[in-house]
Amino acid sequence: MKKCNLVVVGYGGMGGGFHVRHALESDVVNLLGIYDILPERREAAREKGIFAYETLADVLADERVDLITVAIPNDSHKDVVVKALNAGKNVICEKPVALSVAELDEMIAAAEKNQKLFTVHQNRRWDVDYLAMKQVANSGEIGELLNIESRIHGSRGIPSDWRGVKKHGGGMLYDWGIHLIDQIMMIIPETVTAVGDLSYSFIKVIPYLLVLILALVGMNVFLVLTLGIFAAGIVGIATGAINLAGFAQAVYNGFCGMNEVFFLTLLCGGMSELISKNGGIEWIIQKLGKVMKGNKSAQVGIAAMVSLCDCATANNTVAIIVAGDMAREVSHEYKVDPRRTASLLDMFSCVFQGIIPYGAQLLSAAALANATVTSDALHTSPAAIVGGMWYCWILAAVGLLSIFVPFADGVCRKDPWNWEYGCAQSAVAAKKALLEKEAEDVSAQ
Repeated sequence: MKKCNLVVVGYGGMGGGFHVRHALESDVVNLLGIYDILPERREAAREKGIFAYETLADVLADERVDLITVAIPNDSHKDVVVKALNAGKNVICEKPVALSVAELDEMIAAAEKNQKLFTVHQNRRWDVDYLAMKQVANSGEIGELLNIESRIHGSRGIPSDWRGVKKHGGGMLYDWGIHLIDQIMMIIPETVTAVGDLSYSFIKVIPYLLVLILALVGMNVFLVLTLGIFAAGIVGIATGAINLAGFAQAVYNGFCGMNEVFFLTLLCGGMSELISKNGGIEWIIQKLGKVMKGNKSAQVGIAAMVSLCDCATANNTVAIIVAGDMAREVSHEYKVDPRRTASLLDMFSCVFQGIIPYGAQLLSAAALANATVTSDALHTSPAAIVGGMWYCWILAAVGLLSIFVPFADGVCRKDPWNWEYGCAQSAVAAKKALLEKEAEDVSAQ
């Protein structure tokens, strides 16, 4: 097979450090040489035995050249790409290909006019972690995709030189953001036909603000959600975004979508009641009571209860529901602040949910990891991942430390729990007034 004769324009980080290196290792490409505007870079290439053209015109005039890879500052892409295409060369251009749609249109027009290949170097399409995610998304294993969120984290920031200069098309959005956008577009099967702007109507935000504010003031959660649903419906109908029939259908679809949660709640409630009916709660409390001698040991007991429940059910929500009644009894007997109890239930159910090898989290993690390897020797198992779950282990350590060194109990100390009225001390007056009113209502009847 005849090798493709390649010239790399730009002998910087990507040109010299990536494209030239891969070209020299390739069995389908023959590197004719490089060109860079800086004399010292051309000389550096020659010192490595790589031919360096003196001018871009020399590159374009060389009839041996089949393909040019453009790896220069982003704001210079258009001029070089168009000249190369007009000279009858095929072109691969580094990302981001252009700084405007108009520039890209001009490049595409030149490629079509000269009937030459023109493409963009988006090398992150072949990252093994991305390919594993794409495989899972396209397989339908996780259902219909409603939202894709992707981020880049790092401590080193943007590479130096022009890639950090805005006028040259530098900056994190262009340098890395273009990869994330490209990856998302490769996952979405449909062709993108339009990109919406970020404008919004304040009136449509009102239902969300209403739910947030009512939740913060402590209103009953069911009342908050009901008001939120109807507020959204009223705003939608008033703005023409939905009609009454559409609103009713949306509510119906929402209820249907809660079927699994509904049945799970019934199952959990029934399981908890069966345990209680058959003396299970009393038995567990009795057994744990042998080690629970005071407030702190009771907190350890609550953490142990929900941890064992999670190990048994492999579901932290179910574990909290099942352990809830037991935790309430222990909390009251040993005077553990209910707010503290709730925190312990939430924290330690998550700890064990994250490290049990038969839980959904580690099963999925192992499946995704194995999807990225080609050798059986590199395959892993959920149990092998447990040791590396640092977040869960640290969470457990911090949780236990907080029991014996109560560094996070500021709210509880400032506003202690009143066990007589079953509320925080600051709410006692309101609770008394409510009880008095209820007593008056009963007397009036």
